[in-house]
Amino acid sequence: REEDYNMLTGNYIQDRKKEQVREAIHAINQLTTEELNSIISNKVAIHQEMGELPKGQGLANLRRITGHSFKHSILDEEEEPPYLILKIQVKG
Repeated sequence: REEDYNMLTGNYIQDRKKEQVREAIHAINQLTTEELNSIISNKVAIHQEMGELPKGQGLANLRRITGHSFKHSILDEEEEPPYLILKIQVKG
């Protein structure tokens, strides 16, 4: 019998990037596996052409590997910067 596991992670984000983070997570959640593969391959190829290490595809790659959409929340406290909580479901 397969079991699912949930991973929770969190990090502070800049206040001015809250909408950008929400939009990025929403966009990644809408992509098919084929689209995720294409985006990741293209980013890797671009960075290799420039002689750089591939970067910026972590969430897309994690979404592709798990096969599940991310759930997320951004907590806004008066005295603290916004805090992103990301829930990732992984099959056991």
